Amino acid sequence: MTKLIRLEHARAFCANCLRPEKACFCGHITPFKTRNHFTILMHPKEAKRWQIGTGRLTHYALKNSKILISENFNDYLPDILADKSYHHVLLYPGKESVKLNNPLPGDLKSKPLNIFVLDGTWACAKKMLKLSTHLHQLTRVSFDTNRLSQFDIKQQPASYCLSTIESIHEVLTHLENNHLESDLIYKQTMLDALKALVEYHQNCAADPSMSHHAKASKPYQAKEERVVLRKKYEKRSLIYLNE
Repeated sequence: MTKLIRLEHARAFCANCLRPEKACFCGHITPFKTRNHFTILMHPKEAKRWQIGTGRLTHYALKNSKILISENFNDYLPDILADKSYHHVLLYPGKESVKLNNPLPGDLKSKPLNIFVLDGTWACAKKMLKLSTHLHQLTRVSFDTNRLSQFDIKQQPASYCLSTIESIHEVLTHLENNHLESDLIYKQTMLDALKALVEYHQNCAADPSMSHHAKASKPYQAKEERVVLRKKYEKRSLIYLNE
């Protein structure tokens, strides 16, 4: 259930996503339990972008998840990694990563996964990984996908890049296919919330009366009208950006 907090003489905010009541999309989500655990490592800059970030919505959807906010997570990681009831892995692209699309090695099937997810722009994710040296020892997992991001209010670096909430939706799908998750019937509500968030901001941008809205003076461009930010991203398998 969505919880609202209200300060005296101030508008109500959702305690889950930190958005104003009228811009809260938690009502589109039915939180659900997962066998595997997700630890969302959120960059402080991403934490401030509560209007359009998807990390908190993801956390709200996943009952078996937590959010940590920092740039360097070395102070948190030893205690988390000491929990041997999980096999700890990092969701991160690369040639050496284990593809969740494929049958997983036996050691990854022996117990539930604790999947670390870096929530931030590509530049922020690289910085977090560089500083958080305890993550370097972890098995990396990733996935291949033909899905195009529906996070239309932000331009992704390349066509295959997905927001955090879309990426974890993909991860859950592949875990289901690998029989490492049961049928997650409420998984789709994550994408329902994303769709509502995108439509809200598009409507705000198109409304001349919304002068305070960041994009009110310039409607969002359709995907086909946008210029790819940097061609170098076309050679990278980025999967979880909120840029």
